[in-house]
Formats: sequence, C-alpha cells, structure tokens
Amino acid sequence: ELNSCEYDCTNSKFDLHKTLEEYRFLGLGITKEDVICNHIGRKHCKVWPGTNRIELLRINTNVSGNTQCGRANIDFYTDSDPCVTNNLEEELPLGIMDDCYMKCNVRTNLVKKCGLIDSGNRLITNGVYFIFRMIATMSLASCLILLDAQTIRMCELEERHGLKGAYGRQIIYKTLAQAVISPTVGALMDYISAIEGSPNYAAPFIIQSGLLIIALVGAYKINMDLELPKQRD
Repeated sequence: ELNSCEYDCTNSKFDLHKTLEEYRFLGLGITKEDVICNHIGRKHCKVWPGTNRIELLRINTNVSGNTQCGRANIDFYTDSDPCVTNNLEEELPLGIMDDCYMKCNVRTNLVKKCGLIDSGNRLITNGVYFIFRMIATMSLASCLILLDAQTIRMCELEERHGLKGAYGRQIIYKTLAQAVISPTVGALMDYISAIEGSPNYAAPFIIQSGLLIIALVGAYKINMDLELPKQRD
C-alpha cells in the first residue's frame, strides 16, 4: 500500500501538472494517483477514491536489503500465469516511466523481520543466570542471619543497661518494611508506566538508591559496639 506519493517527471518529456490540467479542462476528475496507476498499469494498480492511497494488486515481490530496520529493497514483478511459468526471472518487472521518480509512504507485510537478529546462546544465558542467582541468594540469606544475630546481641546490651531490647519489635519493623515497600513501589511503577504508555523502571531504582543511602547513613550513626566476648587463646 502506497500513501501520499510524490511523482516527479521533470527529467522526462512527460509533464504531470500539464496532464492534470488537461484532464480537468475536459471535466475528468483525474488525480495524481490515477496518473501513477496508468503508468504502472491498471491491472496491477488500484486507486482508493477520495484518498491518496494506491494499492498494488496481483504482483510478485522479491525482498532484500532488510538488514537494517526502516530500510528494505522490494522488487515488484507482474504476476504471471502459474500454469505457464513460476520463475521470478521470467516475469516482467513492474515500474513507472523512464526518468521519473516516485517517493511514497509504504505500508506492507512483506518484510517479516528487519535488522541483524542474534538469538544468543540459551544454554550460556541460563548457566550464567543460575550461577549469579545462586550467589545472590546465598549472600542474601547470610546477610539476614548476620542481621538477626546482631539484633539479638544489641537487644541483650540494651537490657543490660536497663533498657527494653524489644527483639520482637525489630522483627515487626523488618516485616512491615518488606510488606509495605514492595507493593508501594510496584504500584508507583505501574502508575508511571500507564502515564507514559510503556514500562518505566526508573522509580524502583531511584527509590532503592534513596533507601540505600538512608540505610548507609543510619548504619554509620548507629553505635556498633556489641561488646563481643574475646576468645581465649
């Protein structure tokens, strides 16, 4: 399908504007698209009335040069009788007048894919993901165990100094953080994505960075003297 075509024949003997004026003088409603179809051949070209759209009919095509998206070379050939020949080389190429130039907006389903596609190696991808995922899970589990041990030790020190350790309260804070932050960030990301019309993962990364900075500042301000017992040699 061709839309809004520009047809230039200044380098040839054919004068498009003069031809259109002559048709209008005769009272014939001929458009630029009609002239293009006359040059291509009415058997293979159809003009949609009232629009700037041209549709090519009963043609064979050869697609090449689609290694980059947005660009492809499509050769058009007349549709021959399959009972006589089905060889593309024996068919006649479809085109316009010599020394004429045509530029159109094209919509087609002939180009199934574009660009150089590299599917990668699924085995390597899954293997690397499994290794890093295993390391991350082990590190996270060790971190939680160390945090619980540190929390218990700090609560013991607070009770020793006459304060309430409240270990259960620390666990509640951690559980509430996991239960509130994750769905809140997810809802915010969905809201931003709905406004922009495409997934936007900026919000989770920004919030994570902000909370990480707050956690680092808080950890720096905490008195980390746990009074650990010294091991005897």
